[in-house]
Amino acid sequence: MDQDQDKTSSQRGTGNLVPFLTYKTKKMSQKKQTLKIKETGSFVNWLQGNNNSEPIVGKGATELCWSDRHAYEVLSVSEDGMSCIIDQYVKKRIDKNGMSESQEYEFTKLHGNPTKLVWRKKEGGCWCKATQELRIIPKVEKFLDTKTKSFSDYQRIIDVFGQDVHDQVWKYDENGDRILEPVEGITKIYTRYDKMRIRFGYKQEYHDFSF
Repeated sequence: MDQDQDKTSSQRGTGNLVPFLTYKTKKMSQKKQTLKIKETGSFVNWLQGNNNSEPIVGKGATELCWSDRHAYEVLSVSEDGMSCIIDQYVKKRIDKNGMSESQEYEFTKLHGNPTKLVWRKKEGGCWCKATQELRIIPKVEKFLDTKTKSFSDYQRIIDVFGQDVHDQVWKYDENGDRILEPVEGITKIYTRYDKMRIRFGYKQEYHDFSF
């Protein structure tokens, strides 16, 4: 059965058998992902993790976790093929097989929370989630001698810059949680990259009940 039908399609799969679909493009050889067996708890995910698949708009994609798999759709691809936007499917399990490896899911819509992926050449090459986050500027962090990356030692800002600057840097949201605010010369928006194991060309959902 075609695993990459429209948004109202269903997917049937097991932990030991999944389709292998490959879409050939000129850039395929440039984006080879590798996954060592010790980096995953699933033999299937290990096989799928070693691939050179390319994102294609409108086609599916499967995130390869430790042993689970999650279904996505490719929404857009940059002209140079070095980045893409994907969104995860809202899945609904429709079989009655309980904790069996034989699982069937229905995909009717997307979450509406797009994720940007960027191809990076580190570690031999990998796709990474690109997210923006506000951080204390490294040279300021070093000057403040903060102890943790979460900047919990925020008292140092008062000691160095004074209470007024501290109140600009740290605000409280409606839940009473302290959050970092943009302050010129002290904080700055940086892009964070987190590796994502993914295979493009088909979508599949699978939950490993042994974990």
